[in-house]
Amino acid sequence: MLRNISFFVVFLFCFTIVAQNKLEIGTVIQESKITKFNSQNLILLDFWATWCGPCIPAGEQLEIYQEQLKNDIYMIGISDENEFKIKRFVDAQGMKMAIYQDFNLFNVKKYDVKYRPYSVILNNRGKVVWSGSPSKLYVDFIKRLSRGEKSREYQLSDLFKYNYNKLGDQFSEIDTLDIYSLETRKNIYESQFAKTDTRVYFEGDILSFFSSLYDLPKSNFQTDLDLKITFGSRKNIWDYDKQRIEDYIKNRHDIHLMTTTKRIKSKEVKVTDNSLLWDNTQIEWNADGSGSYIIGEDRIQADNMSIKQVFEVLSDVKNASFHYKGNDENLYDWNFHVTYDNLMIEELKYEFGLEIFESKTEEVEIISIKKSSL
Repeated sequence: MLRNISFFVVFLFCFTIVAQNKLEIGTVIQESKITKFNSQNLILLDFWATWCGPCIPAGEQLEIYQEQLKNDIYMIGISDENEFKIKRFVDAQGMKMAIYQDFNLFNVKKYDVKYRPYSVILNNRGKVVWSGSPSKLYVDFIKRLSRGEKSREYQLSDLFKYNYNKLGDQFSEIDTLDIYSLETRKNIYESQFAKTDTRVYFEGDILSFFSSLYDLPKSNFQTDLDLKITFGSRKNIWDYDKQRIEDYIKNRHDIHLMTTTKRIKSKEVKVTDNSLLWDNTQIEWNADGSGSYIIGEDRIQADNMSIKQVFEVLSDVKNASFHYKGNDENLYDWNFHVTYDNLMIEELKYEFGLEIFESKTEEVEIISIKKSSL
């Protein structure tokens, strides 16, 4: 009797440890279109992002390997971006690998992912057997890793904890209603904005939402609210009927906007040599040509963004006001220093033909976002 109890206690302890060590997944964008999961000895996690240029050829090479190693390994691409942004990119690229969304950076942190693309190979019990750049992988090496593992029957749910449904199951209304918004309790580390030919999606804090809606720097808004939303709308409403969206959001989330003015000293951006502006083929992160940017430790890189848009990003980074009053709405690519002002000004002048001038103190609108009931 004691032996049976001891065995049960050990089994329960082991089961608890396995459950606690499951990898947390957000949305399942798609399962593999190349092969079915069939208890392969190995699981490959490929960490990538839509903004990562080298991730595209690396992912294509992994898909070739997946085709050749259907019985040895099941490959999963993982991005920590907004699920709608990932889905749009996956469809545009025609990606065939299984694609999952990370849950609150769980896996990025667990495997200390410092660059993309980055791959981790697990055995069928979830133990890491290899990690590094996928460029260092080849078929024979993966086969040797597989042969070194004892086969067993298991399910993906033994290794992964799924926190959300498959894309489309949970958010069907967001894809069909004229305007959709829902408060979310998810831990969102960075607001995400995505635009397709017909729809607009946003996920993040309310201040960033209105900054995106009105195409204004976040420094033009202020709020004490800890309100995060998941939002969707028809693209034509987003582009041409912003007041309708504002009214909907105010009623939906019981908030109101108050506009005041304050005087600030801003910096004016002028084009002095437009021949130096980079065209939009220098950086190719997004297959559909939509704008995106990365803020690094000392640089801003951007793909397909106008002068006005990139200097709105700079305004938020520098906590200062940069204004472009010209009428050039063309999309360009960008890569310039931001930490030291002198270096930034010099690089913008000689690399992009842009000069920054101190302008007079001027009045700017500051929009406060508050709860209506307060």
